Order: sequence, then structure tokens, then C-alpha cells
Amino acid sequence: MKKLIGFFSLFLCYLTACNESSPIASTELPPTAQTFIQQNFAADVIDFVFMEKEWFSTEYKVVLSSGFQLEFKKDGTCKKVDCKPLAVPNGVIPPIALQYIQANFPNNFVVGYEIEERQQYQLDLDNGLELKFNKEGEIIKMDD
Repeated sequence: MKKLIGFFSLFLCYLTACNESSPIASTELPPTAQTFIQQNFAADVIDFVFMEKEWFSTEYKVVLSSGFQLEFKKDGTCKKVDCKPLAVPNGVIPPIALQYIQANFPNNFVVGYEIEERQQYQLDLDNGLELKFNKEGEIIKMDD
């Protein structure tokens, strides 16, 4: 039993050692991420960039001077945008979802965007409503 506990403790130490987060310069972001930031957040300044390495993945987290928080996949594809309480720029939101929101929630705006599994994405509105869309842009779930 002691050997099993010792092995398990050693294994946990190994797992935590494989997860690494370190600050990097904004110029070390993948070019796709740099372009995304320039196109959608041109008036902002990058305050912090962190590269997070785990077992089989690398992600980048970016904090802008306005307080916006962005997450990117290893290839620089935007994975998440959190702008609460400010609006996510329209260029970030898939056009078909933006049309849906403008038609059905004309007095609200998007404060959060996240790509989920199977290319589904979730948009959070300023009124607390969460809208989930499939990859074709059709709404599949609505929560408050």
C-alpha cells in the first residue's frame, strides 16, 4: 500500500511539473493571433501575454489594457474573448450569429465569446443570456 501511495504521489508531482505557464513577449504570439488582435483591438495595448503548456497542448492568454481577456490556441486561432462589461467587437462574432442577435436582441450586446467542442460556440450577452450556436450558425441552446 505504501508503494502505491508513493507511486501515486510521484505521478502527481510529474503531472503538475508538465503544466507550465510563463510570460512571453507579444511578438512571440503566433502571427494569426497578432493579426486578430490588430484587426479587432487596434486601439488597445497588450498588457500581458502568457504561454501555457500542458501535456499535449499549448495555449496563449492575453490581457489588454482595457481589461479584455483573450485566449488563443497553439496555431493562433481565437478560442475565447471576455470583455465584460464592454462589448465584444463585431468582427469577432460570426456574421450569422451577429445577425441573429441584432434581429432578436437589438438592445443587447455580446460581452463574451467562446469556441467549444465540435466547433460550437457560445455568446454571452450583457443581459446574462447565453446563446450556443452550432458550426452552421444555428442557435441550439439558450440559457439565462
